[in-house]
Amino acid sequence: MSNNQKNTGSIPGKDLGRAMNNLRKSLGPTVVDLLITDLQRQGITLAGGESYSIKQVEGALKKTFGQDGGELLTDMISKSLQEP
Repeated sequence: MSNNQKNTGSIPGKDLGRAMNNLRKSLGPTVVDLLITDLQRQGITLAGGESYSIKQVEGALKKTFGQDGGELLTDMISKSLQEP
């Protein structure tokens, strides 16, 4: 996670996309593709110049996967953002 992300909690869509691609190893490509589709359906895109707070991402995931599932996936995404 870059210093900007740590300080502002803002995640550029392209970085979120990279994090999702990193999750393909642990979750599998089909699950990640479904997660990306679900995020996009809720207005979170992984391309372009948009940035999102981790709370926005977590909120979108919780709508689909509930409290525990959303928190677990958000933790996985946060850790994945720290990978090169």
